Amino acid sequence: MRIGLVIDAACDLPASIIRDYRIEVMPVAVQIGDLKIIDNNDPEATAAFYRNFPVKSGSGDSLPTSVDEIRAAFLDHLVLEYDFVFFLTTASSRSKIYDNALHASLGIISEYKTRRMAAGLSGSFVMRVIDSQALFGAQAISAIEAARMIRADATPAQIETRLNELIPHVYGYIVPNDLVHVFQAAKRRGEPPTGPLRFLFARLLDVKPVLRIVRNTLGAVAGLRKFEHANTRLFRFGVERIKAGLLTPVFGVGYAGDFSRIEKIPGFAELREAAAAASVELVTFQMGIVAGTYLGKDVIGITFAAPDHKFR
Repeated sequence: MRIGLVIDAACDLPASIIRDYRIEVMPVAVQIGDLKIIDNNDPEATAAFYRNFPVKSGSGDSLPTSVDEIRAAFLDHLVLEYDFVFFLTTASSRSKIYDNALHASLGIISEYKTRRMAAGLSGSFVMRVIDSQALFGAQAISAIEAARMIRADATPAQIETRLNELIPHVYGYIVPNDLVHVFQAAKRRGEPPTGPLRFLFARLLDVKPVLRIVRNTLGAVAGLRKFEHANTRLFRFGVERIKAGLLTPVFGVGYAGDFSRIEKIPGFAELREAAAAASVELVTFQMGIVAGTYLGKDVIGITFAAPDHKFR
């Protein structure tokens, strides 16, 4: 059985992993004023986006991949390349991609036989749409686990069971630098992350929020003064989590902006040493266009799968 894995472009996986595991990427469009950008998770396009950075004060928004777009991608390509496909989507609480994929699956399952017969293929085609319950780099943890299981010839049932067990324990922590951008972007979505008065005090005191995404819930779990200090504290917290034990041997670190800066952030070297000592793969990734649109530039994030815990 040929098993495939599809992610949407909001999932911040490094291009090397996408290429190595033959992961398929579903494009996501971003609308910024009159400018429309199609995000294909292309490293060069992402780097150019951050160099030019056309998003001003949270003025952009992502456009969820439509039912027709998903249906066409599957019927024109995926039903011919694979016999079983897992579509791991961004958090359903933050995007309509999950719901659109579920609706598209009805048409795909009813029409795939004609496409496969025309290509001389026999046998059935099955797809599973799975809500990652995560955002941006945090989606990558479940995607890497699924990709590794596919390579190890696990059955679809084994992969689905493992993902259902793992996903509720995938955590993403994000520290944005531009509080105005984050506030305005959330306000555009009708969900300000904090009240205007607290927002004003945070700006005056240069307090950066630590945002956490887990189980389809995004919220602030701490406020730390100064961006550099907040990043260092985030990495120290990452070291603590690695030493406490993870549920998969992968730890992700993402950055939105000039990606060459990531290894120069204080605390990164200690994080890398802790990962190596624990035989944990440290995956670094450029946060994508969708992440930058909502969070702005100079954003640091970490992600991992672990038992329940509190940010300290």
